[in-house]
Amino acid sequence: MADRLLITNPDGERSTHVLSGNRLTLGRSHDNDLSYPEDSGLSRHHLVMERTGEDWCVRDLGSKNGTLLNDELLTKRARLKVGDRVRVSRLTLVLDVHEEEDLQGTVIFEAVKPHQEGNPPTHTITLGQLVAKGEDEGPAAGPGAEWNDPVKALLRAGRDLVVRKPVEELFEDILDLSLESVGASRGVLLALEDGELHVKASRGDEFHISTMVRDRVMKERTSLLVGDVMSDDVLRSRQSIVMQQVRSLMAVPLQTDERVIGLIYIDSPHAWRQFQPGDLNLLTVMANVAAMRIERERLAAAEQERQIMEREFQQAAEIQNQFLPSAPPKVPGLDLAGYNCPCHSVGGDYYNFAPLPNGKVMVTLGDVAGKGLPAALLMVNLQARVQLLSERPGDPAKLVTTLNRALHAVCPSNRFITFFLSEIDPETGECSFCNAGHNPPFVIRANGGVETLAGGGPVLGILPGLEFSGHTSPLSPGDTLVIYSDGVTEANNMEGEEFGEDRLERILVDNRGASAGQLVETINAELERFVNGAPPADDITIVVARRTSA
Repeated sequence: MADRLLITNPDGERSTHVLSGNRLTLGRSHDNDLSYPEDSGLSRHHLVMERTGEDWCVRDLGSKNGTLLNDELLTKRARLKVGDRVRVSRLTLVLDVHEEEDLQGTVIFEAVKPHQEGNPPTHTITLGQLVAKGEDEGPAAGPGAEWNDPVKALLRAGRDLVVRKPVEELFEDILDLSLESVGASRGVLLALEDGELHVKASRGDEFHISTMVRDRVMKERTSLLVGDVMSDDVLRSRQSIVMQQVRSLMAVPLQTDERVIGLIYIDSPHAWRQFQPGDLNLLTVMANVAAMRIERERLAAAEQERQIMEREFQQAAEIQNQFLPSAPPKVPGLDLAGYNCPCHSVGGDYYNFAPLPNGKVMVTLGDVAGKGLPAALLMVNLQARVQLLSERPGDPAKLVTTLNRALHAVCPSNRFITFFLSEIDPETGECSFCNAGHNPPFVIRANGGVETLAGGGPVLGILPGLEFSGHTSPLSPGDTLVIYSDGVTEANNMEGEEFGEDRLERILVDNRGASAGQLVETINAELERFVNGAPPADDITIVVARRTSA
């Protein structure tokens, strides 16, 4: 809550000054907080206003022409109340209160202090009451009928609002129709976005809306009418209303069946045009029609945006698929197979088979933390860097160390990558590898033995100065290397049970004589049977390399 002065200068122009701090001076001299050097009726230092606790006091500084407080000469220090009028020379200052909430300079929400509480607005109605009244009594010409034919107004609203157009243009049309239907020229439409009201259309300058009015409209879904501001205790004490020369006002909710999405506020400065209950009824119904039209347009726009995004994701998925092997290379001595299925249109898993100049084959699998487009973008970066490394083969540990330094520069603080890199010699069966925080792959021996490949270091992209270690594990004919992402072992069924590493290991051992392609198909079939329709929570990637001959 902050106090302010509403100032009317000699030319009739109005301005506001927020009372911050504890002291404010006014006079002709330039060293005053409020300086009017051209006003000869002011003394150099005319008056001072000082904060005392929660209140403000005013004191004349021995000025030549004096100071008037509510048209009485100020002779000593006086405590100000909201609405008090201070006159000095040709200036008028009125103390007012407001919440520091200004919407684009068009709408200012003003709080009502406890001692200002008085009579409620003179007429209220809800949409439900209005509908029930119409069902019980049938159509009736209310007091507003002398201004408009409600049926014609609603027919026109239905005709004008049926045309498809952007929501922002729709706001303008709705306000114009509302003003025309009740014969008003001033009004503002506010819409709720991200929990806050925003001005979407306005006709007129600076609307001062009571927080009481705002809250009743938005929270209680109540339409409010004050036919004559001067007869209402609460609003009559608000000098901003008086200075705006508001005589009659209405506020109605933009209400759909489910929620309130905004409000329409209309006021009139004319004593001869005081709004009537019939005007409020008409405006309430029109606002309801408009709110449903706004929601339909928003839903249509959201659906259109969703379709565009879906097409873009499909295109991104097509591009991403080009970074994955369309088919494993034909390498004598090795049987290779790979599979990838993102849980969304695009994913963060990456795998590849890369024949090297030295006759070896580089087999890699990476898993970017997270899912969706951010993970997919980082995956593409990973793919590009691995591609460069495969053109200059070397020790896997050194390659991963180099890769980690490069990825640290582009990896966000909330992302990291688990990665497994191996080089397999199809002639000797030597498998050298480095595991950077990835699920330890299985090596299924031809005799049914099982080994896991865990050595290397932590995940990529977090610590740039790490040195990774390399390890070896020979593959004999009939041995199978199976690399997988955690989307396999962490897949859940409807009961929340995980597929798990033990289950995967049993499947691999039971099918150790199968080809690489058959083993991938078996794992997927068992995984599908296990989840039994439960949606995937992560990308699924499987890579199999089986040694076939010496």
